[in-house]
Amino acid sequence: MAPARNSHRMKQLALDIGLATGPTLEGYFAGPNEAAVSHLQLWLGSGDTVAIHSPVPTYLWGESGSGKTHLLEAVRGTLIAQGARVGWLHPGLHDPPPFHEIWDAVVMDDVERYSAVQQHAAFNWFDNAQGLQRGVIAAGSHPPAHLALREDLR
Repeated sequence: MAPARNSHRMKQLALDIGLATGPTLEGYFAGPNEAAVSHLQLWLGSGDTVAIHSPVPTYLWGESGSGKTHLLEAVRGTLIAQGARVGWLHPGLHDPPPFHEIWDAVVMDDVERYSAVQQHAAFNWFDNAQGLQRGVIAAGSHPPAHLALREDLR
């Protein structure tokens, strides 16, 4: 006698949930920040190839929740999609790597929260990026003149 077969079959349902994507400039509600978004779109270029970015640094500031991180992540994602190599510095990166000459741009978020080690790395990245005419985009909650910096970095 043959063993009984289970007549229950697994069923599969395909869900069209798509792959999670990161923040985009198109997905940002610009409101009063339209000039900043327009600047970033221009800075990024057409998207067909790696754009020639302005060596003039861009710094965004505003209160918590105003969308600075969204914009920086959108810029970073767009640059990577264009084939660029990007350095990314944020307060959660406790031991930042040295600047890499292969980077086409550096992006630095929440600069007011950097530790002394991160401040040192940020200035090193900034100086190297400027020297090589690479893009620099950073954001924080205060204007640059009001940032609390290590005395040796002022």
